[in-house]
Parts: sequence; structure tokens; C-alpha cells
Amino acid sequence: QPNTLFPYTTLFRSLVLACAVFFTGHILLIDAFARLDALRLSITQFGTCAGLNLAAAAVVEPVPYAGVGAALLPILYGGVLSVGVGYTLQVFGQRDALPAHAALIMSMESVFGVVGGAMLLGESMTGRMYAGCGLMLGGIVLAQLGTPAGGAPVPSAEPTVLPPPAPDVRLDRS
Repeated sequence: QPNTLFPYTTLFRSLVLACAVFFTGHILLIDAFARLDALRLSITQFGTCAGLNLAAAAVVEPVPYAGVGAALLPILYGGVLSVGVGYTLQVFGQRDALPAHAALIMSMESVFGVVGGAMLLGESMTGRMYAGCGLMLGGIVLAQLGTPAGGAPVPSAEPTVLPPPAPDVRLDRS
């Protein structure tokens, strides 16, 4: 029987899953490439986001670039600060962090957003919101403790250093 109360539940769950996959891929790509040249990676991200958004606007919008002049300041503010500054700081901050640690810190984005809104914009927080922030923070602290109560030690997230391979010694028995 179809869900008549929330007919788009499957779509929304699929979008959340897709977002998580891309979020994970982004963290892993930054881990792989940020050590090479973090600033170049950030500039490439900025250019790619700008290009993809311009292309999407050309395809999706009925009059693609109507009103851009009137909205230029908010567009530049959002684009330069969120993508330009935000991703650049993320790349530099994640450059020397393990991907698992970076993911845990970045999963607190919504907590930082709601607390920042309350502190800077005077938005009110409900008890449920405080509880959610506390649960998220508690989950991250528990994930970093290492050993569950009465359990075996959790394997380290540190990369394993393997010994160098043995030299290839072949005996010629011809």
C-alpha cells in the first residue's frame, strides 16, 4: 500500500543516501589530493561549482540568467564565502587530518549552524534542538573514546604502516 501521508519518502531517503555518498567521496578526494596542492584543489572546486551551476541554470531555468544583476551581491556573497572561503578552509583543515576524523567533525555542521544562528541571529532553540545537539556531540565523543565499556579495544583509525616489500630474489635454475 502506498504511503499517502508522505508520498515522497522514498525519494527523500534516496536523496539523503546520494548526498551521503557524495559527501563521503568529497572527503576521500580531499584526503587524496589536498596534500599535493591544497590551494589549487580549492580553486578547481570553486571553478567546477560555478561552471556546473551556470550550466544547470541554462538547462533548468525558464529565463536562465534573468535577475542575475539584481541578485549579484547575494550570489557573490554566497558563492565566494560558502564555496570559496568555506571549501578552501575545509581543504586546508582536512589536509593533515584523517578522513574519519574529518567526517566526524564535519557531521557537526548542523550543530554549528543552529548554535551559530542562536548566538548570532538571536534564533530560539527548543529543548528538542538542544537534546539533538547533545546527542550528536555525545555520539562523536563516544566514537573517539576507543574502548567500549567492558569490551575489546576498537581498532585504531590510524593507517597501518606496512613493512617494505622483500627484495625480489629469483634463483636461475636453468
